Amino acid sequence: MNRKMWKEIIKETFIGFVRVMGILIVFLIGIYFLAKSIENEKTITNEKNTYPKTMKVVDIQEDIVTVKDANGFIFQFEGAEDWMIGDFCSCIMDSKGTDEILDDEIIEKRYSGFFEESN
Repeated sequence: MNRKMWKEIIKETFIGFVRVMGILIVFLIGIYFLAKSIENEKTITNEKNTYPKTMKVVDIQEDIVTVKDANGFIFQFEGAEDWMIGDFCSCIMDSKGTDEILDDEIIEKRYSGFFEESN
């Protein structure tokens, strides 16, 4: 083979390599945006299943805090270090997409204060 043929082979190989890399990059970008789309859809779905609820701490046993809402429903969460009986907490609840409140779960909680009992 002469030098001109080698140049042509190298040129065609390089062009093929660039095409394959271009296709690969487009494919990876597509996968990235698909994953972002799925992640955004998951976030939107989760937001539809969440709601706020304020509850009062009614019991603390070891590391389990028991809270009660205004309707008498009881929920629990771990992490008793700064909570006291009588504290109020604002919670973000996950309904898990059902109408039944008994399967709802506290996914976030924040201290909301307390009321001093007056005699």
